[in-house]
Amino acid sequence: MPSTVVKSYAERSGKPLGKIEQYWQDAKQEARKKFIKKDASFWAYVNAIVKRRAGLQEAHGRVTFSQFIARGEQ
Repeated sequence: MPSTVVKSYAERSGKPLGKIEQYWQDAKQEARKKFIKKDASFWAYVNAIVKRRAGLQEAHGRVTFSQFIARGEQ
């Protein structure tokens, strides 16, 4: 069953739920390469990837995907 977050991303982006679920699964695989699942950055990374792939704009004042990635490289 898809999470509430995944459902809301599908509704907001206008993309099919199945597509967003696939983005979510792919993003989790990518996040596992960089973080442990208990790390708060894991879920932030997953959400950032899904939002970017879904074409959703980051809310004003929040960290963008690019900013998030740049922080990890420091």
